[in-house]
Amino acid sequence: MSDKRFRIAFSFAGEKRDFVSKVAALLAVRFGEAAILFDKYHEAEFARYDLGIRLPNSTARK
Repeated sequence: MSDKRFRIAFSFAGEKRDFVSKVAALLAVRFGEAAILFDKYHEAEFARYDLGIRLPNSTARK
C-alpha cells in the first residue's frame, strides 16, 4: 500500500471549478472522497491559516 494519503489531486483555475467538481464527484464514487484532494471534500482542513506549511506534510498517510 502507498504511503500517500490521497490517490487523486486536483489543481485548477477558478473558472474550471464546475467541470472539476463533476469529475471529482465521479471519481469519489469509485475511490471515496477521502482519497481525493479536492477542496470541497476537505474544507475543514483547508480552512487553516498555515495551510501552505501543513499541506505538503498532510499528503503522507497518517
